[in-house]
Amino acid sequence: MITTHDTVIDAFGLPFSNTIYDHASELETNITSGLTQRRCDELMQKYGPTPNKLYEIKQISFFKTFLNEIREPLMILLLVIAVFYAIWGEFLDSIIVFIIISLMAVVEVSNEYRAKKAVLLLGQSVKRNCTVRRDDTLVQINHDHVLLGDILVLAVGQYIPADARIIDCQSLQVNESILTGESIPVDKSPDDHLYAGTFISKGKCTALVYAIGKSTQVGSNFVLLDKIRETHDIKTPLQVSMKQIAKYLTIVAIVSSIIVPLIGWLRGAAIKPMILYGLSLAFCLIPEELPILIKSVLAIGSLDLSKKNVLIKKLNAAEMLGCVTFILTDKTGTLTRNQLELSKCIVPNGTTERELIINWILASDMESTTLSMFVNEHSLPTSIDPFETAMLTYLQNNNQYSVVQEALLIMEQEQHVQYIPFDNETKISTVIRGRNNRFIKGAPDVVMSQCTGDLYSSLQTCTKQGLRVIAVAYGKESLVLSGLLAFEDPCRNGVQEQIQVCKQAGIHVSMITGDHDMTALSIADKTRILPKEEYAQDAILVHDQLVQLSDDQLQEIVDRVSVYARATPVDKYRVCNALQQQGHIVAVTGDGVNDAIALASAHVGVAMGKSGSDVARQAADILLLDDRFETLSLAIKESRKLYSNLVKSIQFYLSCKLGLLIMFSVTLAFGLPFPLTPIQVCYISN
Repeated sequence: MITTHDTVIDAFGLPFSNTIYDHASELETNITSGLTQRRCDELMQKYGPTPNKLYEIKQISFFKTFLNEIREPLMILLLVIAVFYAIWGEFLDSIIVFIIISLMAVVEVSNEYRAKKAVLLLGQSVKRNCTVRRDDTLVQINHDHVLLGDILVLAVGQYIPADARIIDCQSLQVNESILTGESIPVDKSPDDHLYAGTFISKGKCTALVYAIGKSTQVGSNFVLLDKIRETHDIKTPLQVSMKQIAKYLTIVAIVSSIIVPLIGWLRGAAIKPMILYGLSLAFCLIPEELPILIKSVLAIGSLDLSKKNVLIKKLNAAEMLGCVTFILTDKTGTLTRNQLELSKCIVPNGTTERELIINWILASDMESTTLSMFVNEHSLPTSIDPFETAMLTYLQNNNQYSVVQEALLIMEQEQHVQYIPFDNETKISTVIRGRNNRFIKGAPDVVMSQCTGDLYSSLQTCTKQGLRVIAVAYGKESLVLSGLLAFEDPCRNGVQEQIQVCKQAGIHVSMITGDHDMTALSIADKTRILPKEEYAQDAILVHDQLVQLSDDQLQEIVDRVSVYARATPVDKYRVCNALQQQGHIVAVTGDGVNDAIALASAHVGVAMGKSGSDVARQAADILLLDDRFETLSLAIKESRKLYSNLVKSIQFYLSCKLGLLIMFSVTLAFGLPFPLTPIQVCYISN
């Protein structure tokens, strides 16, 4: 669980203090047979029918939106005008003003309804089910119905519905990028944590559920988001300006309503028409049409943006986006595809790329039936890990099915004897085939230390480029190095060009990620956020350095930092807050749970609509429905046009008011008769 302060109270992965059997006993469940029906009924009665549901889409209240609308200074002025109309017997005008206020509330409500409906549809686009063991029977249930003490039975490709403790597993790898920002799957062992919202990328397991709903790591972010929303009330530049304008025009209107009748009366005019002149001029100067103008322009602009895959959840976000001066962007899933790709095959002298790939296939635990289906049907299997998917995709794209066919022939000749899965201590996995023929793959430094031959210089080059490297070797007593396979999470198409567009528009772009610093620097170079030729020591900040800085110290350097690596959710919040304190209008982009706090605290939170987590979509002000950074760049461009048009409209409107004030001031100064009657003044005002 995290807080918005400078510390992490309960970090991911803390070891459990009791055995899994004791834990199951505390939860009143059985490791083997699961929850009893009686216990399920008790828990459902206690926590409700959907105990694992993280959030409900709240109904949009017209009354609440109406109250929010009339709190704005200009709206308060409109209400005052309506009251005065009613006092003077102009009930029709008073009703019209109230109708105008209600219509503006309707515009706001309709926009929020459209946005919330879209978010709800995105969240419901995939209804996730899982398998649990209850009363010693496997049962399929919806994620929302998972209970404390449930025994999950999970396989590759499935999302984890709740925080759980692994009972047993086989070759288990979990993609936790939604929490950590790292695209590489995490190897898991019995007694390790599983977190809600992550998914199984390889293997299978059974696990004991120990936290559900808002008690999970994901759920704790919803609690924090609620707290941030309660205290986080950022006014747009236009709202601040309008507050000042409302204040000054009200003062001018009041002063005019006193001075005009007074001067006219002192010059011998009848007092009654002078009072009518003063009041008419006052009402004319009060900008009662201004809220209508602003709301109409923002509503039309938001509707236009929605046609370009930009969903505006609140109208003010459309204006704020046009004022952005700083973009703080996530890496995984935003700048990159969050999908591994084979980048390089590096082989020692005397070995070919074909031999390396064949030995890699023989070192994997992919079944021959899976590989045969790939060769015969030319379709990628789903029950393999991201590295295997990347390899087979590479072979498919290069039409190298014959490589897999050759590996299958060897598999037939040398039958699979034993598979030793990857272990966090040994850092390698091993397949023994035939008569003790070993095929291993794993961490390059570990593998190469057991082999004849090395590729250390090539490994260093790949590491500097932020690539994920796997070494492959084979042999009986002694091992021979087959080579290195380098994988990467490639950048999305068009990202580099759009970041340059943002920079040319005067918007600074920084990347903040939970990934390693070398990987972050590599992506920063490829996207031109931080090109190699512009690299400086103070241009990158890692978590260990950031936590040593006070908020004041961070504010001093935050403008110069282009890359933040190994960042936690609290780090992202602190950086966002420091930029705001420096006067920047900050947009934060992200798709994961680890981005949610920063998304909620930014001036404009921008989440990925397709691949984004539910937490991120709820926290954001804007959704990119196609997940493209290019769309964000386009949205900023369109919002700047919108803001410019809005400012021009306001300037034109106020110039008309100023012209009327100047006309009356000049006639008063020279003792001339007023050019307009009170009725004509009111007519011009309306």
